[in-house]
Amino acid sequence: MSTSKFAFFCIVLVFFATFHEWVNKVDAAALTCTRLPNSNWCCNTTPRRCRGSKVECDAICKPKRL
Repeated sequence: MSTSKFAFFCIVLVFFATFHEWVNKVDAAALTCTRLPNSNWCCNTTPRRCRGSKVECDAICKPKRL
């Protein structure tokens, strides 16, 4: 593999890794708990993950960040 091809491969690899991390941050920020009147709190992306209180829902819905 020539040096220019290797350099191009590295640049593309870094681009995809950066884009992947950015998408994960956007997805994590979009997770919220909502509630209809007289119902449990539910995570907007996983409706089966419903809990009685907003605090419990937030604990399930929002991933822990390191």
